[in-house]
Amino acid sequence: MHCLIKTNLYSIIFLQKDLKSKKHLINAMTIETTILDFQLSNTFEQYESHMNAEEQQSMFKEMGVKTFYIGKSLDDPQRATVIFQGPENVLYDIFMNPETKPIVEASGHIYEGTKITRWISWKNKFFMNYQLLIESYSFGTSLSEQEIELLSLELETQIMNINISIEFGCLKSAPTHICIGLNLKKDTYWIMCLAEILDLHKPPKYGKTKSVEVFDLLLEKGLVIG
Repeated sequence: MHCLIKTNLYSIIFLQKDLKSKKHLINAMTIETTILDFQLSNTFEQYESHMNAEEQQSMFKEMGVKTFYIGKSLDDPQRATVIFQGPENVLYDIFMNPETKPIVEASGHIYEGTKITRWISWKNKFFMNYQLLIESYSFGTSLSEQEIELLSLELETQIMNINISIEFGCLKSAPTHICIGLNLKKDTYWIMCLAEILDLHKPPKYGKTKSVEVFDLLLEKGLVIG
């Protein structure tokens, strides 16, 4: 039964790759972070062991998907959350395929009732160059509404990644000339530059500014000194 499940999963993967090859060439430019929230039919420890098994991880690697986080609810030990990251639509399309249900449930994941949240980051398509946008703005170039929205999405993605692990955050210092252009201290992180620009263009009506939110997060993670 286990071999059959494995064979079926590979069949689904390669079928979808074949049918959507052109689409994948386009979507490979974007990164999707997919969060699954669901109930378990077994214990969390059994589910986690299944997900981290070498054979299972090899399947995810074949899909081009990474498992960033597997967690158990503090309120309900039979509820789990998994965070994946990979090319846009790949994991989602496979998960939504009806043939996937027995494969998913073999792990202890109850398929019905799964809550799916999807986040997109154009890291290779656009956001690899978001720093160029910030640099251009620091030299006096105006930003369009679309560019502001894209920068906002990039910031939310970076905040989410830092909350998962500081290894996933963009925690490098911006060049001195950019810090000066934004009236920030030397060696300010890129993420703080990003937050500063968004506060200037989309100041909050109430609550914390993005700059304060990011600083508090960095302080919590021990990355800055208060």
